[in-house]
Amino acid sequence: MKRVSKWIAGLSIFATAGTAPAQQTDVACQATNARLNLNRDLKPGTDFVPILPDDSLGFHVSYSVKSDNSFTVGIFILPLENNEVLIFGAGYAENSMQGKEAEAAVVDATLRDCMGYGPGMSTIHLVAPHGHQDHINPSFVQEMVDLGHSFAEIVYHKGDAVWIDQMDWTPDQRSLFNEIDGSICGSNLIQFASPLGKIWFTPRSGHTEGSLDLILDIENDATNRLLIRGSVAGGQCPPVPGLQLSLDAHGTVFLPPEDGSFRARAEVVNGAGINRLCLITDSAPRVGGSWNTMIDAQGHAGAYGLVLIGYTAVLSPGLQIPYGEFLLDTRGGTFLMCLSQPASTPTFILNVPADPNYLGFEAWFQGLILGGTTELCNGLHVQIGA
Repeated sequence: MKRVSKWIAGLSIFATAGTAPAQQTDVACQATNARLNLNRDLKPGTDFVPILPDDSLGFHVSYSVKSDNSFTVGIFILPLENNEVLIFGAGYAENSMQGKEAEAAVVDATLRDCMGYGPGMSTIHLVAPHGHQDHINPSFVQEMVDLGHSFAEIVYHKGDAVWIDQMDWTPDQRSLFNEIDGSICGSNLIQFASPLGKIWFTPRSGHTEGSLDLILDIENDATNRLLIRGSVAGGQCPPVPGLQLSLDAHGTVFLPPEDGSFRARAEVVNGAGINRLCLITDSAPRVGGSWNTMIDAQGHAGAYGLVLIGYTAVLSPGLQIPYGEFLLDTRGGTFLMCLSQPASTPTFILNVPADPNYLGFEAWFQGLILGGTTELCNGLHVQIGA
């Protein structure tokens, strides 16, 4: 029964809240683990994006929120060899809700507190996803320089030069320009060595003539690739071979469960079918959410108490006793909870911690009505999902 110890630790699993620690280099790091993102809703701050199942390797993304709070764009921050850093995208800068100074300060804090690169300790390679100002702009570069960081180059595609040339770059900033070219789908236009694996850029057709996708060959494995889109999905190019995960330039990073079985579910279990269907739910438990289930005592004369029992295993066939069929395996499973409340409060509200370690956890519940003639309800088989 996987992850049972985490369910039992502290109090009952649904009754406590918690978060999974992100893999960071320093306790001052304010990044959260992207596995905790249950959807793509807008959020500020920084995420750590793990690329291995044990979260031992990954990169960071700081979110730039548009001034009208309608969109976010990612500023992706990846370590390179020789104490260098790759930043893919520059954010909204002066058009951000945070303001250009605060936005740069978040990136500076990520470099300093999460990656160990204080001012003057690394050199930045800035690559433009495409030539629009929410992805490349002089303000971001200047703010980072003012915070003590230095740039090795500003890389962009020739197809978007008309956009980039119109921006108010200083002569020093223009001296960093590295204009690349190429339009063949899947071609390697520029690459970088990284502790994460080979990072390379390929053209993306459609949104602009100079959009670039970032490809990461995780641990230099061409069959295990991660893509960060330089613009909107679509275009004429087919996916690169070996692609396992794609992230969007805009919006919050959402990592799908590694196992397709991590689907939230709640299914009726009723053994021989002799129990009344009085344990009811219209939802399934999800990480970071509340799951409601109800015991229907209507029609049960003299009912005064309701009991919800949870175990990690089901008994098949069930044990038939005077109150009905008992469906939980008390010997082969692990006890999770036994909650009771008056019949006047039929709904049980169970809070699932915001911890991805609970994804895929399975449990079985059964309801019990006390008073009059004690009655066992049906069971529910639940699985926590995203």
